[in-house]
Amino acid sequence: MLLLSLLLSAPSQARDWPRRSVEADVVLPRAGLELSLDADTRITSGERDVSGTYRPWTDGTRWTRSVLWLGVAHGLSDAVSIDLRIPTVRASLTTGSGQTTQTTGLGDVELGAWMQPWRGRVWGLAGRLGFKLPSGSSWPSDTTGDPGAISGFLTGTGTTDVSAGVQAHVRAGRVARLEGGGAWVTRLPALVGYAISEDGAGNAWFDPGDMVQAGGRLLIQPIDAAALGGAATFKYILPSAVGAAGPGSNSLQLTDVPFSGGSFLDVEGQLVISPSARLEIGGAGGLQVVGADTTRFAHLGLQALSPQPGVQIRGWVTARW
Repeated sequence: MLLLSLLLSAPSQARDWPRRSVEADVVLPRAGLELSLDADTRITSGERDVSGTYRPWTDGTRWTRSVLWLGVAHGLSDAVSIDLRIPTVRASLTTGSGQTTQTTGLGDVELGAWMQPWRGRVWGLAGRLGFKLPSGSSWPSDTTGDPGAISGFLTGTGTTDVSAGVQAHVRAGRVARLEGGGAWVTRLPALVGYAISEDGAGNAWFDPGDMVQAGGRLLIQPIDAAALGGAATFKYILPSAVGAAGPGSNSLQLTDVPFSGGSFLDVEGQLVISPSARLEIGGAGGLQVVGADTTRFAHLGLQALSPQPGVQIRGWVTARW
Protein backbone atom coordinates (compact mmCIF):
# COMPACT_ATOMS: atom_id res chain seq x y z
CA MET A 1 0.00 0.00 0.00
CA LEU A 2 2.88 2.38 0.73
CA LEU A 3 4.28 1.72 -2.75
CA LEU A 4 0.93 2.43 -4.40
CA SER A 5 0.40 5.63 -2.41
CA LEU A 6 3.84 6.87 -3.45
CA LEU A 7 3.01 6.19 -7.07
CA LEU A 8 -0.35 7.91 -6.92
CA SER A 9 1.16 10.97 -5.26
CA ALA A 10 4.03 11.27 -7.74
CA PRO A 11 4.47 14.58 -9.57
CA SER A 12 3.02 14.61 -13.08
CA GLN A 13 6.25 15.77 -14.71
CA ALA A 14 9.37 13.65 -14.60
CA ARG A 15 12.86 14.40 -15.82
CA ASP A 16 13.12 13.70 -19.55
CA TRP A 17 13.22 10.06 -20.61
CA PRO A 18 16.14 9.07 -22.88
CA ARG A 19 15.10 8.62 -26.51
CA ARG A 20 17.04 5.40 -27.06
CA SER A 21 16.97 2.17 -25.04
CA VAL A 22 20.79 2.01 -25.04
CA GLU A 23 20.88 5.34 -23.17
CA ALA A 24 18.56 4.34 -20.32
CA ASP A 25 19.77 3.87 -16.77
CA VAL A 26 18.48 1.06 -14.54
CA VAL A 27 17.02 3.69 -12.19
CA LEU A 28 14.07 5.64 -13.57
CA PRO A 29 14.20 9.43 -13.84
CA ARG A 30 13.12 11.29 -10.72
CA ALA A 31 9.29 11.23 -10.40
CA GLY A 32 9.10 8.98 -13.46
CA LEU A 33 6.26 6.46 -13.60
CA GLU A 34 6.40 3.28 -15.66
CA LEU A 35 3.60 0.78 -16.31
CA SER A 36 4.24 -2.49 -18.12
CA LEU A 37 2.63 -5.69 -19.32
CA ASP A 38 5.04 -8.58 -19.86
CA ALA A 39 3.84 -11.95 -21.13
CA ASP A 40 6.06 -15.02 -21.38
CA THR A 41 5.35 -18.62 -22.36
CA ARG A 42 7.60 -21.66 -22.00
CA ILE A 43 6.74 -24.74 -24.06
CA THR A 44 8.31 -28.06 -23.11
CA SER A 45 8.12 -31.42 -24.87
CA GLY A 46 10.71 -33.27 -22.80
CA GLU A 47 12.71 -33.38 -19.59
CA ARG A 48 16.28 -33.58 -18.33
CA ASP A 49 17.48 -36.64 -16.40
CA VAL A 50 19.88 -36.72 -13.45
CA SER A 51 22.86 -36.22 -15.79
CA GLY A 52 21.25 -33.15 -17.39
CA THR A 53 20.65 -34.96 -20.69
CA TYR A 54 17.53 -33.85 -22.53
CA ARG A 55 15.00 -36.64 -23.09
CA PRO A 56 12.10 -35.80 -25.43
CA TRP A 57 8.66 -37.18 -24.64
CA THR A 58 7.86 -39.55 -27.47
CA ASP A 59 4.12 -39.78 -26.83
CA GLY A 60 3.36 -36.17 -27.84
CA THR A 61 2.93 -34.81 -24.30
CA ARG A 62 3.40 -31.03 -24.01
CA TRP A 63 3.85 -28.81 -20.97
CA THR A 64 3.09 -25.08 -21.24
CA ARG A 65 3.55 -22.41 -18.59
CA SER A 66 2.50 -18.82 -19.30
CA VAL A 67 2.84 -15.80 -17.03
CA LEU A 68 1.31 -12.35 -17.51
CA TRP A 69 3.17 -9.77 -15.42
CA LEU A 70 1.61 -6.43 -14.49
CA GLY A 71 4.41 -4.10 -13.47
CA VAL A 72 4.64 -0.63 -12.03
CA ALA A 73 7.81 1.33 -11.19
CA HIS A 74 8.49 4.80 -9.81
CA GLY A 75 11.61 6.96 -9.61
CA LEU A 76 11.92 8.28 -6.07
CA SER A 77 15.04 10.26 -6.96
CA ASP A 78 17.78 10.34 -9.58
CA ALA A 79 19.48 7.50 -7.68
CA VAL A 80 16.61 5.30 -6.38
CA SER A 81 13.54 3.70 -7.95
CA ILE A 82 11.08 1.09 -6.66
CA ASP A 83 9.06 -1.50 -8.54
CA LEU A 84 6.27 -4.04 -8.11
CA ARG A 85 5.34 -6.96 -10.40
CA ILE A 86 2.14 -9.00 -10.07
CA PRO A 87 1.97 -12.28 -12.03
CA THR A 88 -0.98 -14.30 -13.29
CA VAL A 89 0.10 -17.88 -14.01
CA ARG A 90 -1.43 -20.40 -16.39
CA ALA A 91 0.04 -23.92 -16.32
CA SER A 92 -1.15 -26.64 -18.69
CA LEU A 93 -0.18 -30.24 -19.40
CA THR A 94 -1.60 -31.95 -22.49
CA THR A 95 -0.91 -35.65 -22.87
CA GLY A 96 -0.45 -37.50 -26.13
CA SER A 97 -4.02 -38.77 -25.85
CA GLY A 98 -5.34 -35.20 -25.72
CA GLN A 99 -6.20 -35.04 -22.01
CA THR A 100 -5.45 -31.60 -20.53
CA THR A 101 -4.83 -30.56 -16.92
CA GLN A 102 -4.78 -26.80 -16.44
CA THR A 103 -4.48 -24.28 -13.61
CA THR A 104 -4.76 -20.48 -13.68
CA GLY A 105 -4.17 -18.22 -10.70
CA LEU A 106 -2.17 -15.52 -8.98
CA GLY A 107 1.57 -16.17 -8.80
CA ASP A 108 4.22 -14.99 -6.38
CA VAL A 109 4.43 -11.19 -6.29
CA GLU A 110 7.85 -9.56 -6.68
CA LEU A 111 8.97 -6.13 -5.45
CA GLY A 112 12.23 -4.36 -4.98
CA ALA A 113 14.37 -1.27 -5.32
CA TRP A 114 17.21 -0.20 -7.60
CA MET A 115 19.93 2.12 -6.30
CA GLN A 116 22.39 3.74 -8.73
CA PRO A 117 24.65 6.16 -6.88
CA TRP A 118 27.50 5.78 -9.38
CA ARG A 119 27.22 6.76 -13.03
CA GLY A 120 29.42 8.30 -15.65
CA ARG A 121 28.81 9.64 -19.11
CA VAL A 122 28.95 6.20 -20.71
CA TRP A 123 28.73 3.81 -17.75
CA GLY A 124 26.65 3.02 -14.69
CA LEU A 125 26.71 0.73 -11.66
CA ALA A 126 23.57 -0.12 -9.70
CA GLY A 127 22.57 -2.32 -6.78
CA ARG A 128 19.27 -4.06 -6.18
CA LEU A 129 17.37 -5.43 -3.20
CA GLY A 130 14.44 -7.66 -4.11
CA PHE A 131 11.74 -9.81 -2.53
CA LYS A 132 9.45 -12.59 -3.75
CA LEU A 133 6.35 -13.06 -1.61
CA PRO A 134 4.36 -16.32 -1.19
CA SER A 135 1.16 -14.98 -2.74
CA GLY A 136 0.57 -17.79 -5.24
CA SER A 137 -1.31 -21.02 -4.63
CA SER A 138 1.05 -23.46 -2.90
CA TRP A 139 -1.42 -26.12 -1.76
CA PRO A 140 -2.07 -29.02 -4.15
CA SER A 141 -5.79 -29.10 -3.41
CA ASP A 142 -8.62 -27.02 -1.96
CA THR A 143 -8.43 -29.10 1.19
CA THR A 144 -5.64 -27.83 3.45
CA GLY A 145 -3.35 -30.67 4.48
CA ASP A 146 -4.28 -32.96 1.60
CA PRO A 147 -1.17 -32.89 -0.60
CA GLY A 148 -2.11 -36.13 -2.30
CA ALA A 149 -5.13 -34.71 -4.08
CA ILE A 150 -3.31 -33.13 -7.02
CA SER A 151 -5.80 -32.22 -9.72
CA GLY A 152 -3.88 -29.22 -11.02
CA PHE A 153 -0.62 -27.32 -10.60
CA LEU A 154 0.76 -24.81 -8.13
CA THR A 155 1.25 -21.14 -8.98
CA GLY A 156 3.57 -20.28 -6.08
CA THR A 157 6.29 -21.90 -3.98
CA GLY A 158 4.80 -20.94 -0.60
CA THR A 159 8.20 -19.55 0.39
CA THR A 160 9.84 -16.11 0.53
CA ASP A 161 12.93 -15.06 -1.44
CA VAL A 162 15.30 -12.22 -0.53
CA SER A 163 17.83 -11.21 -3.17
CA ALA A 164 20.72 -8.76 -3.40
CA GLY A 165 22.61 -8.02 -6.59
CA VAL A 166 24.52 -5.60 -8.77
CA GLN A 167 24.34 -4.58 -12.42
CA ALA A 168 26.80 -2.58 -14.52
CA HIS A 169 26.59 -1.23 -18.06
CA VAL A 170 28.78 0.57 -20.54
CA ARG A 171 27.67 2.38 -23.73
CA ALA A 172 29.32 2.93 -27.08
CA GLY A 173 27.89 6.26 -28.15
CA ARG A 174 24.16 6.03 -28.92
CA VAL A 175 24.32 2.75 -30.83
CA ALA A 176 25.41 -0.01 -28.42
CA ARG A 177 25.11 -1.02 -24.78
CA LEU A 178 26.69 -3.92 -22.90
CA GLU A 179 25.38 -4.83 -19.47
CA GLY A 180 26.01 -7.58 -16.96
CA GLY A 181 25.34 -8.43 -13.36
CA GLY A 182 24.64 -11.04 -10.75
CA ALA A 183 22.68 -11.71 -7.59
CA TRP A 184 22.51 -14.01 -4.59
CA VAL A 185 18.99 -15.22 -3.79
CA THR A 186 18.26 -16.50 -0.28
CA ARG A 187 15.17 -18.71 -0.31
CA LEU A 188 13.67 -19.05 3.15
CA PRO A 189 12.11 -22.29 4.46
CA ALA A 190 8.39 -22.60 5.12
CA LEU A 191 5.72 -25.14 6.02
CA VAL A 192 4.15 -26.01 2.66
CA GLY A 193 1.28 -28.10 1.38
CA TYR A 194 3.26 -30.05 -1.22
CA ALA A 195 5.64 -31.71 1.26
CA ILE A 196 4.61 -34.26 3.91
CA SER A 197 6.44 -35.54 6.96
CA GLU A 198 8.05 -38.97 6.88
CA ASP A 199 5.47 -40.40 9.28
CA GLY A 200 2.64 -39.01 7.14
CA ALA A 201 1.21 -37.14 10.13
CA GLY A 202 1.13 -33.73 8.46
CA ASN A 203 2.85 -31.26 6.20
CA ALA A 204 6.61 -30.77 6.28
CA TRP A 205 9.00 -27.86 6.15
CA PHE A 206 10.56 -27.18 2.77
CA ASP A 207 13.73 -25.20 2.19
CA PRO A 208 14.30 -24.35 -1.50
CA GLY A 209 17.96 -24.21 -2.32
CA ASP A 210 19.55 -20.77 -2.43
CA MET A 211 20.48 -19.54 -5.88
CA VAL A 212 23.30 -17.67 -7.60
CA GLN A 213 22.38 -16.01 -10.86
CA ALA A 214 24.35 -14.00 -13.41
CA GLY A 215 23.57 -12.61 -16.81
CA GLY A 216 24.47 -10.23 -19.57
CA ARG A 217 22.93 -8.47 -22.55
CA LEU A 218 24.23 -6.74 -25.67
CA LEU A 219 21.88 -4.20 -27.28
CA ILE A 220 22.53 -2.65 -30.70
CA GLN A 221 20.39 0.35 -31.74
CA PRO A 222 21.19 1.75 -35.20
CA ILE A 223 18.10 4.02 -35.26
CA ASP A 224 15.92 5.68 -32.61
CA ALA A 225 12.90 3.46 -33.19
CA ALA A 226 14.43 -0.04 -33.13
CA ALA A 227 17.09 -2.12 -31.39
CA LEU A 228 18.31 -5.72 -31.53
CA GLY A 229 19.67 -7.58 -28.54
CA GLY A 230 21.01 -10.86 -27.28
CA ALA A 231 20.97 -12.03 -23.65
CA ALA A 232 22.15 -14.97 -21.54
CA THR A 233 21.10 -15.92 -18.00
CA PHE A 234 22.93 -18.44 -15.79
CA LYS A 235 21.54 -19.91 -12.57
CA TYR A 236 23.15 -22.25 -10.08
CA ILE A 237 20.61 -23.67 -7.63
CA LEU A 238 21.73 -25.35 -4.41
CA PRO A 239 19.92 -28.55 -3.34
CA SER A 240 16.54 -28.18 -1.69
CA ALA A 241 15.79 -29.82 1.66
CA VAL A 242 12.70 -31.15 3.40
CA GLY A 243 12.02 -32.15 7.00
CA ALA A 244 10.35 -31.28 10.27
CA ALA A 245 10.72 -28.87 13.16
CA GLY A 246 13.24 -29.94 15.77
CA PRO A 247 12.70 -30.23 19.53
CA GLY A 248 10.97 -27.17 20.89
CA SER A 249 10.32 -25.97 17.31
CA ASN A 250 13.40 -23.72 17.53
CA SER A 251 15.25 -25.51 14.75
CA LEU A 252 14.62 -27.47 11.59
CA GLN A 253 15.84 -31.00 10.89
CA LEU A 254 16.11 -31.12 7.12
CA THR A 255 17.41 -33.63 4.60
CA ASP A 256 18.60 -32.70 1.11
CA VAL A 257 16.36 -33.71 -1.80
CA PRO A 258 18.53 -35.74 -4.23
CA PHE A 259 19.28 -34.13 -7.61
CA SER A 260 17.26 -31.01 -6.72
CA GLY A 261 19.97 -28.48 -7.63
CA GLY A 262 22.24 -27.78 -10.55
CA SER A 263 23.23 -25.34 -13.27
CA PHE A 264 20.92 -23.80 -15.88
CA LEU A 265 21.72 -21.55 -18.84
CA ASP A 266 19.16 -19.79 -21.04
CA VAL A 267 19.86 -17.63 -24.11
CA GLU A 268 17.51 -15.16 -25.80
CA GLY A 269 17.27 -12.92 -28.86
CA GLN A 270 15.37 -9.63 -28.56
CA LEU A 271 13.71 -7.00 -30.75
CA VAL A 272 12.79 -3.64 -29.20
CA ILE A 273 10.56 -1.10 -30.97
CA SER A 274 10.41 2.44 -29.53
CA PRO A 275 7.87 4.69 -31.31
CA SER A 276 8.74 7.39 -28.75
CA ALA A 277 10.74 7.84 -25.58
CA ARG A 278 7.62 7.05 -23.54
CA LEU A 279 6.52 3.86 -25.28
CA GLU A 280 8.40 0.60 -25.81
CA ILE A 281 7.21 -2.61 -27.45
CA GLY A 282 9.40 -5.68 -27.37
CA GLY A 283 9.53 -9.33 -28.29
CA ALA A 284 11.99 -12.12 -27.57
CA GLY A 285 12.57 -15.81 -28.16
CA GLY A 286 14.93 -18.12 -26.33
CA LEU A 287 15.69 -21.61 -25.09
CA GLN A 288 17.45 -23.49 -22.33
CA VAL A 289 20.83 -24.75 -23.60
CA VAL A 290 22.16 -26.24 -20.33
CA GLY A 291 20.19 -27.75 -17.49
CA ALA A 292 20.14 -30.21 -14.61
CA ASP A 293 17.58 -32.79 -13.49
CA THR A 294 14.08 -31.34 -14.00
CA THR A 295 12.02 -34.29 -12.73
CA ARG A 296 12.15 -33.62 -8.97
CA PHE A 297 9.40 -30.99 -8.89
CA ALA A 298 7.98 -31.13 -12.43
CA HIS A 299 4.63 -32.52 -11.22
CA LEU A 300 4.07 -29.36 -9.15
CA GLY A 301 4.41 -27.00 -12.11
CA LEU A 302 6.87 -24.70 -10.33
CA GLN A 303 9.42 -23.20 -12.70
CA ALA A 304 11.22 -21.57 -9.76
CA LEU A 305 12.09 -24.98 -8.28
CA SER A 306 12.48 -26.97 -11.49
CA PRO A 307 13.43 -24.82 -14.52
CA GLN A 308 12.04 -26.82 -17.42
CA PRO A 309 13.80 -27.10 -20.79
CA GLY A 310 12.16 -25.94 -23.99
CA VAL A 311 11.43 -22.79 -25.94
CA GLN A 312 10.42 -19.50 -24.34
CA ILE A 313 8.53 -16.71 -26.14
CA ARG A 314 8.18 -13.29 -24.53
CA GLY A 315 6.58 -9.96 -25.35
CA TRP A 316 6.11 -6.70 -23.48
CA VAL A 317 4.64 -3.21 -23.67
CA THR A 318 5.94 -0.38 -21.45
CA ALA A 319 4.43 3.08 -21.10
CA ARG A 320 6.17 5.96 -19.28
CA TRP A 321 5.17 9.31 -17.81
